[in-house]
Amino acid sequence: MKQNLQMPTNYGIEQTEKEIDLRNIFLILKRRWWIIVIFTILSTVAGYYYAENNDTPVYQYTTRLMIHASSEQIQTLLVVLKDPPILEEVIEELDLNQSPDSLANQISASVVGTSQRVNISVIDVNPERAVAIANATSAVFQKRDQKKQIMMFKLVYWSNRQYAHSR
Repeated sequence: MKQNLQMPTNYGIEQTEKEIDLRNIFLILKRRWWIIVIFTILSTVAGYYYAENNDTPVYQYTTRLMIHASSEQIQTLLVVLKDPPILEEVIEELDLNQSPDSLANQISASVVGTSQRVNISVIDVNPERAVAIANATSAVFQKRDQKKQIMMFKLVYWSNRQYAHSR
């Protein structure tokens, strides 16, 4: 006696097919077109109203520096320009109520082409404060850069003198 064993093809799980009928979707959209138009008009009016009534002017002031260094050194100095010690001194000098990180977000520094000129730009909602921050950042940076150059000169002078005495 031969038994006929068949393997179930769906393993006991009913398969259901879902069809997307584009014609039905199109008919629904055709019947509800006015909802789409009203939503589009309301969104446009709300966006326009928001843009017109929330104008906060932002001012930018740019000052320029001349840095006598190689292009690699200038790139490093652009990073140093936004370091916390310099920005803390600017904050103290101008009596600002903000952190060095928030001040760093307002400042951008870039090299003018391939020259040794550097632009320091400050963005602020107060034009006088933008000017003051840019000028103070430039002054503090120059003061610290001069101190560093004097220290480097003393180090080189001392090294040369030590070298001359060791002969």
